[in-house]
Amino acid sequence: MEITFDGAPIGKGSSGKVSMVFQLLRGKFAAFKLAIINQKDVAYANAAIRDVIKEAKLLKIFDGSEGLQAAPHDVVDITSEWRDPVVGHISPLYSGPINSVVPETRKQRMFCAKQLFSGLKKLHGKFGYIHCDIKPDNIFMKSPELTGDGTYKAVLADFGGARSFVDLKKIFDAEKSQKQTVKLIPGGLWGTWSPSFCSFTDIDAVTKAYNEGNFEKYKKIMKARDVYALGLGLVFTFAFEGGYGKASYDIRASLLTHISNKGTLPDEIKIALRKNGLGEKQIFALEKAISSDWSQRPTAKKSSSGFLF
Repeated sequence: MEITFDGAPIGKGSSGKVSMVFQLLRGKFAAFKLAIINQKDVAYANAAIRDVIKEAKLLKIFDGSEGLQAAPHDVVDITSEWRDPVVGHISPLYSGPINSVVPETRKQRMFCAKQLFSGLKKLHGKFGYIHCDIKPDNIFMKSPELTGDGTYKAVLADFGGARSFVDLKKIFDAEKSQKQTVKLIPGGLWGTWSPSFCSFTDIDAVTKAYNEGNFEKYKKIMKARDVYALGLGLVFTFAFEGGYGKASYDIRASLLTHISNKGTLPDEIKIALRKNGLGEKQIFALEKAISSDWSQRPTAKKSSSGFLF
């Protein structure tokens, strides 16, 4: 396998960066996710490597399911005494995150939203995982130039921080075996890496479920947190030109405060969504997804039905 490491940058997260590379043997461009490794911080480097390798294994399990990132072609692990290690995986190429590759028409936007909620449904159900880090930067798009059939394709990406319900239950049971009541849920059960896409009303609910020793309730709340994060990400993407990253701090804070206090979308956001092609059914689906009360949020499966044609 021959690849070019210094390709055009596509994106960057806390543990890895993604670049476009060319695979000579395949004769195709691909995406190379490289773990960010600094040998001066061994713990951070090990965590970055662990997340990237874990993600590669998960993507192979997901096997390119609709709405989920495609499985990698290859895993790269190169150790040299002359430089930092090179650890990563090579996957099919995407055009970029949804903030920079926004579907143009109402039909295209509905189709992509449905793909994403369908992917989340499979993640929660068939595969038994929560994502923990859904945000626009972690929604990858294929433009019509890449799909080749005139359509856009949307997938949830970056599964380095994803957690399985099996593993979470082990942590939950181990913590509760100490029979202690806490005011804040233990870090291992926190379950989100993006506080900006977390409803803080969920914190009390999930802590209460923990103190009650009710894992099934905890699991439902964690699924609802993923639904909230995806719903909020789509609101920012479809209501603001340039998405979340282009909305000012004041606008973001105002929107999140309104959602937290009232559990609804502000009128001006609904107007912006209508101007950008969403109908009342889709706006209602997004508004339910970002409800401040986790128990009022629909499942990913039900949310996807709001984007049926």
